[in-house]
Amino acid sequence: MPLVSVILPVYNGEKYIHEAVMSVLNQTFKDFTLFVLDDGSTDATIEQLETIDDSRMIIHRNITNKGLIYTLNKGLDLSKDYKYIARMDADDISLEDRFEKQINFLERNPKIGLIGSAMQQFGSDKSDSKKIYRPDTAEKITSTFLFYNPISHPTVMMRSKVVFNEYSYDFPKYEDYHLWIELYSKTKFHNLKDILVKYRRHNTNVTSTYQEDIESDHDYIKKLIKLFCDYSSLNLTEEEINVISIISSKVRYSLNNNFDVQYLFKVKNDILSKLNHLFDKEYFNYLFLERLFSYFLFFKKYDCAIETFIKMSFYGKKKLVYSILNLNKN
Repeated sequence: MPLVSVILPVYNGEKYIHEAVMSVLNQTFKDFTLFVLDDGSTDATIEQLETIDDSRMIIHRNITNKGLIYTLNKGLDLSKDYKYIARMDADDISLEDRFEKQINFLERNPKIGLIGSAMQQFGSDKSDSKKIYRPDTAEKITSTFLFYNPISHPTVMMRSKVVFNEYSYDFPKYEDYHLWIELYSKTKFHNLKDILVKYRRHNTNVTSTYQEDIESDHDYIKKLIKLFCDYSSLNLTEEEINVISIISSKVRYSLNNNFDVQYLFKVKNDILSKLNHLFDKEYFNYLFLERLFSYFLFFKKYDCAIETFIKMSFYGKKKLVYSILNLNKN
């Protein structure tokens, strides 16, 4: 049996599926099975796949459209006897040394159960082009879980032995975020600083087409933060969770457009006092202030934004500037 199973779900992906599949088949590391899971496509996806002749690719078809979560779980079931499971999206491109670098790292670091990497976002518009980095160390990843998903799903490779859970239907759009939280207490995470995936941004992405119900989105995020707090032994109040869940995304800013800057500084300090050894306190402090800076700029409260910037450490100010210039790597 090959060392790696690659899960690639696709639904009506005729435009990009050939390029995505070939980026996997052209990897420098060759010992894998690629499961292409067609979720009842009604376009020419299957015809595109049938032009590819490679015994490592196995196509599974849902007779009808079952949805992403069902299809991902089907992939997990097919992958349970492999040592490693890699994720791939039907519109992205894996750089040719992606698997080689991820497997080499996992082989050298047996305590790491799940690994991601940086991504290069691209699209038809130049404004879509940017580098996307995620925190690398375990402590930074732990701190980031409170604000957003610290692992980019299309870049993931994980040990099959740590995957005791499936993607949950209870968290649509956030099924990967929820799964990582469930795995948090079972293994360690890491993100490589290397850009190993080209992430295609277009108007049919799940993240682009999802129609936000802000209240529903807010409820999902609060539940995820609470769950993560349980697993990381962090005792946050409802008020603190509510603040983090609002300032962590522009989507939810409108739920409270009148936060007082001194009140938010107090909330930050109260949370900092509760963080245990699993967290990187300096990194948490930066993340909180960076989110406040964005929040106040969004509402054109420039005095509050400046006050927030002044509160940052030299490390935080440097990181924020690098982030704005899209230069930072962790």
